[in-house]
Amino acid sequence: MKLLLTTVAAIAMATTSFAADLDASIEVEVAKDQTTDKYKGKTTVNLDVASDNGLAFGAISFNSVDDTSVGVDEWHIGTTVAGATVSFGDHGGIMPEAVADAGFDTLTDTNAAMEESVQVSALGASVALGFTDIRTDASEITNIQGAYSFGTAIADLTGAVDYNRTTEEYTYAVQAGTEISGLAVGSTVTYALSTWAYEADTTVMGLTAYLNGDENDTIQHVGVSHTRDLNGIGLTGEVDYDTDREELSPSVTLSFNF
Repeated sequence: MKLLLTTVAAIAMATTSFAADLDASIEVEVAKDQTTDKYKGKTTVNLDVASDNGLAFGAISFNSVDDTSVGVDEWHIGTTVAGATVSFGDHGGIMPEAVADAGFDTLTDTNAAMEESVQVSALGASVALGFTDIRTDASEITNIQGAYSFGTAIADLTGAVDYNRTTEEYTYAVQAGTEISGLAVGSTVTYALSTWAYEADTTVMGLTAYLNGDENDTIQHVGVSHTRDLNGIGLTGEVDYDTDREELSPSVTLSFNF
């Protein structure tokens, strides 16, 4: 019933308030559980509503995993003021992200985590203020992030920094990406809690590979993924190799977009 009511409400908003893009998808993932050494299936249903009328914009993402009731995964609203884009909502932060999935990512640092935030972007520069919990105190800011992106003749670069007011810790990140003869190459370096970490990645013809680690363990994960269309069904195969545990973590995901 909750799924039905939430879906109806989203469609009603999209069709009666303003022209909006409505996207839905079903995703089934089968992956190896390293704890039980068994393969487990996970079914995810997504419903995304987004709109941009040229002045204001907004988006809502509903998510249901393994037939549980639908809940709001992310949301944001925003507008443009004096050439700057201003948005508010549960849309994370602005720090560079890893290619590797969570659990295989050496760049992740909890000090830089951000959910509800206010973000302002203009001329390649962005600032984000992350709230502790707007349900209990809408004036308490936990994180402050800043980022700047620019292109050069060699590569596209992004530099970012996060300051956590609770832990008084800084997280620094630099990300670079370029294309060499049709081969997309990228790298990200972070410095947090007195430790350097990195990830290098490359993509060609739908095949993406990555390598990551940190200063204490140079090579921790090596992974590869490939996505292709199979008669309208998205098919993604992934495998990660943990060099410390000497374990492979394969997964296969089927997806269909409405």
